[in-house]
Amino acid sequence: MNISKLYFLCIVIVAAAFVGACGTPSNPSRPDLVVVGRDANGTFDCAYDGNEIRIPVLNFGSDAPDSKVHIEFNNGAPQGTLDSRTGSILAGHTFVVPDATVPLSCLDGSCTITVHVDSDGAVSEGNEDNNIATCVIVVPG
Repeated sequence: MNISKLYFLCIVIVAAAFVGACGTPSNPSRPDLVVVGRDANGTFDCAYDGNEIRIPVLNFGSDAPDSKVHIEFNNGAPQGTLDSRTGSILAGHTFVVPDATVPLSCLDGSCTITVHVDSDGAVSEGNEDNNIATCVIVVPG
């Protein structure tokens, strides 16, 4: 198998895995916002660096207007929230939540992070069932 065929095969496999995990919009002519990497169980792997997490939100439907992303931090008790505006997200584009800093009180042990995209319901999406995703970070004490 030559390199170009292998490269194409890898792209197809990755795309199929992504769409399978996120689901397909029930109406592709409408926006569909989802946390990148969200699986069928609603979990995703946090990209954690220092005290910040990277939360990319993908629109894999049509263009989406501005909406709110709400993030909750919990280590057995609520440790804080963060809200961010996405601005409009074009079809197929990604927005990364800026300054997603984990509260210091959540940096000792395990912390569950829950992300709710379009938490204000501003976007009429093709699939409203994939808007919440959770991840767990473990910080050695």
